[in-house]
Amino acid sequence: MPSQRATSPVTVMLIGAGRMGQMHVQALSTMGQRIRVTSIVDTDTDASQRAADFLTSAGHPSPSVYTDVHAALNLDKAQACVVATPT
Repeated sequence: MPSQRATSPVTVMLIGAGRMGQMHVQALSTMGQRIRVTSIVDTDTDASQRAADFLTSAGHPSPSVYTDVHAALNLDKAQACVVATPT
């Protein structure tokens, strides 16, 4: 029988909030309490804010928004990272 113990959500950083980043945010938002997007990084602050606003409107905590990936990596100790930058 599976354990009924509550587990902490996996914390996720999203790097890239363009078209693919927005799609990833939508997918991540459907995972309920299993994940928590803690930060979004993009040089386009409007795109980052749109992604953050989407998450909060879906009932998730508001993530931090960064324009500098190095700052985000130093300040946010996320367990996982989704990289959605142009190739």
